[in-house]
Amino acid sequence: MQNIRVTDFNLQYSIESGQIFRYIKKNNGYYITVRDKLFFVKQQGDKIYYDGTNEEFVKHYLGLDEDYKQLIQQIDVDDNIKQAIKQYYGMRILRQDPWEATINFICSAAANIPKIRMNVNLLAEKFGKRIKLHDAVSYSFPEPGTMNNEELIRMCKTGFRSKYIAAANMILDDKKLAKLRTMPYTKAKSELMKVPGIGSKVADCILLFSYGFKEAFPVDTWITKIMKELYFSKMRNISNRKILEFGQNYFKAHPGYAQMYLFYWTRMKNKNGKKED
Repeated sequence: MQNIRVTDFNLQYSIESGQIFRYIKKNNGYYITVRDKLFFVKQQGDKIYYDGTNEEFVKHYLGLDEDYKQLIQQIDVDDNIKQAIKQYYGMRILRQDPWEATINFICSAAANIPKIRMNVNLLAEKFGKRIKLHDAVSYSFPEPGTMNNEELIRMCKTGFRSKYIAAANMILDDKKLAKLRTMPYTKAKSELMKVPGIGSKVADCILLFSYGFKEAFPVDTWITKIMKELYFSKMRNISNRKILEFGQNYFKAHPGYAQMYLFYWTRMKNKNGKKED
């Protein structure tokens, strides 16, 4: 098994922070599926060990080629984000496959993380192919244009999202998705939102977690609650649009990273049932 040395990186926080949904925690590491690739990564101290892929892919996927210290310094603007960074330092935004991320976040509408994981894994089992690495078994993610049966999509417990998955399957392909990389953030978001089922939050998730548009600041029910508690406690009503605008203006350099830290920090506090220092 090959390895690379890393600094300012925590694999567990990065994988388990709610960005990705198709991984198996096993053998002291993670088996991650990206389209038709199943690879293994684990961290021991300042080294990442990997198998099933190459160094270039690992560095790109895990975001190891960023100036992390500078990035964190730029979002460290108040005590709230400072606590989140201190608690979960080393968490990075991963670079997912755009097509898979699109379906993942369409599935995220009115759903929690276990539900999203169930949906996308069932879609892969129903429409993909079985793949194996070591003693881990997964399924490739269906290619654009191959999920042509909405009834089968619905059988993956996708509910009302099935029609949106079917629409994205018909409208999008890898070539169209690749064009978004050449566009500025606002244009790319506008293009994504032309697809049924992709609203502001879903578009921002896709742009942040697969294209690396750190201007994106996804606003879902979690972030709405967090931002109201931390920044708008004296306001009775505030719209998602105002929260989005505030997040992008307040965390000017990399609001997407600030969103991730606030989301994971608060989620883990609630999960642990206690307030963290």
